Amino acid sequence: MEKHFRETLGEFTKRVKSGDKYPPLRSFKELCEELGVPMRTVIGKLKMKGAPKPRLRHSTSRGNCSWYEPKEFKKWWETVK
Repeated sequence: MEKHFRETLGEFTKRVKSGDKYPPLRSFKELCEELGVPMRTVIGKLKMKGAPKPRLRHSTSRGNCSWYEPKEFKKWWETVK
């Protein structure tokens, strides 16, 4: 489901030294801009069955931000269009 920062500092250091990196994620806003689609349109479609789930979520007093796997999101978007 969603991924949280559960790595300890030691695990992080070990992962970085070994060269194991997480693939870059894109925020919801960045993906909408890349696709050239209004955020409102995509938000409605994200409620559909089979829509990609965020890999990372962050909530603050200002609101929420979600990050997605770009390849997975774009592949899904091609099927939904």
